[in-house]
Amino acid sequence: MKFIGLLVMASPVFLKASTIRHDLDPLVYLEKGGEFSSVGQLSGRGLSGSGVYLGGDWVLTAGHVAFLKTSGSNFELNGENYAVEESVTHPDYQFGADANDIGLVKITGLATDNTGSPIMGVADDSALFGLDVVWVGYGSGGTGLSGEQGVPGTLRGFTNIVDGYGDEVGLTSTSFISDFDSPTEDENSLVSLGSLASLTSLEGNVASGDSGGGVFLNGNLVGIISYQGAFDGSFDGSYGDLSGATRLSLYEDWITEVSGIAPIPEPASGMLLAISIVFRIRRRRKC
Repeated sequence: MKFIGLLVMASPVFLKASTIRHDLDPLVYLEKGGEFSSVGQLSGRGLSGSGVYLGGDWVLTAGHVAFLKTSGSNFELNGENYAVEESVTHPDYQFGADANDIGLVKITGLATDNTGSPIMGVADDSALFGLDVVWVGYGSGGTGLSGEQGVPGTLRGFTNIVDGYGDEVGLTSTSFISDFDSPTEDENSLVSLGSLASLTSLEGNVASGDSGGGVFLNGNLVGIISYQGAFDGSFDGSYGDLSGATRLSLYEDWITEVSGIAPIPEPASGMLLAISIVFRIRRRRKC
């Protein structure tokens, strides 16, 4: 079902940065981001953004961030800079589109004391629906009331619930989405998907600077931040806006083929689905 009035930006270049709840201390979002030492910044040719170090020489990022990254580009991780040797975007990615928005960047000279983030192998990522995940990237400031403020470049982490796939609201099926609920629980833009106004402890929304950052479940990577959507056309990360992330479950074989890095096994058979079902029941009971 498409939502009338949902506007999607034609190009990720116009994305703003992560915005947070107006009723919380911004420091808690900085602290949450600091828990994810594998997330760094990519800069150089093309668009700047975030990236997630996987291990070895490889950084996983959005396709629109990896695009054109060649010699002279840079990956900064934990205060250290690493030169970009080459970049690879998914063969089905087209710059300016949100579908298949995934890319890999190869870097040189990475210190051995950096630990990469494991990709969680998920056979059916609809099991993520209703789960609380952490979105991490280098965006700018602002709240759900003010919209985006300042400039990108600060590592933050926020939480949100996975509400469904992008094509359920007219976006790409290669992504999953979350909406930015307000503390008053009156800005739930995805209620037609069965999403409830269940505010997470560090609710937030993505935009530029965050692109290419990671979406994590229990410390394992399940998505790469891709785009922002809005029903009101503002695209400023205010309450009611949407966060979109590329579904890594669709690209596990490609990531392994290019980088040689395989995902970790899925949790014990049915466990993730069981957790999802229990969590959904708990949310409905609360409301």
